[in-house]
Amino acid sequence: MRIATDFVPAVEEAVRAICAEPSWLLPAHDRSLENYRGKTVEIDLNSAATSWNLALTYYWLGDKLSPDTRDLIRRELERRTFAPFEGYAKRGQPKLWWATARTIGMRSAWPASQVRRWR
Repeated sequence: MRIATDFVPAVEEAVRAICAEPSWLLPAHDRSLENYRGKTVEIDLNSAATSWNLALTYYWLGDKLSPDTRDLIRRELERRTFAPFEGYAKRGQPKLWWATARTIGMRSAWPASQVRRWR
């Protein structure tokens, strides 16, 4: 299958803009602004979806993307998704509110049981 490449510069520009955002969390999930200010990096559904989109872009376009763009995607996925999740799974840091589901009186065993599989 042949992939047209005339859109790649626009995709790379969008990738750079996304990666330049101070946080990929929804604002409601960063009320203290610690993620926005760079003091911590947590994961929510929005940041996970952003990671998914960037990973899919990397997978689909592969070497059509410049080496700099591919490196940027890899670095940001590691920093914003893989490292925080691994830190939580192995050390319990950063605290991920959804992993215990103790919000608004809810308590769910599902997130904790899934994270335990990584420990």
